[in-house]
Amino acid sequence: MERIILDKLNWDLHTATPLDFLHIFHAIAVSTRPQLLFSLPRLSPSQHLAVLTKQLLHCMACNQLLQFKGSMLALAMVSLEMEKLIPDWLPLTIELLQKAQVGVSQSKCSLWLGYVRLLDGYKAKRHVSSHNGRPL
Repeated sequence: MERIILDKLNWDLHTATPLDFLHIFHAIAVSTRPQLLFSLPRLSPSQHLAVLTKQLLHCMACNQLLQFKGSMLALAMVSLEMEKLIPDWLPLTIELLQKAQVGVSQSKCSLWLGYVRLLDGYKAKRHVSSHNGRPL
C-alpha cells in the first residue's frame, strides 16, 4: 500500500535534508580551516556539530524559516558560526557557496545576506526567550 502511494506521489526517498547539508558543510569547514574550533577547546568537532544540529532543529521548527531551502539554512548556520569563531570567515563562506553551487552574483549575495540576517535574528530571539525575556 505504501509503495502505491509513493509511486503516485513521485516521492524521492533519497532527498537530502538540511541535516545532511549541515554535516557536509561542517566537515568541509573543519577540514579546510582546522583553526575553526581553536576558540572552543572543550568541544570536539562532533560535539560542535551536535550543538549546530540542535540549533538547526530549532530553526527548522520556525515557520518563517521553512520557506528557505534546507541547504541554505545549513549554510547560513555554518556561516554564522564561522563568523563568531574565526576572523577570516568570509572566504570560507564564499568557498562553501561555490561548492553548494550557489552563484555569488550581486542578487544572490543580497538574498544570501537576507538568509543570514533572518537566521541570526531568529537565533537571537530564541536566546532571549529561553532566558525569561532577559538577555544574558
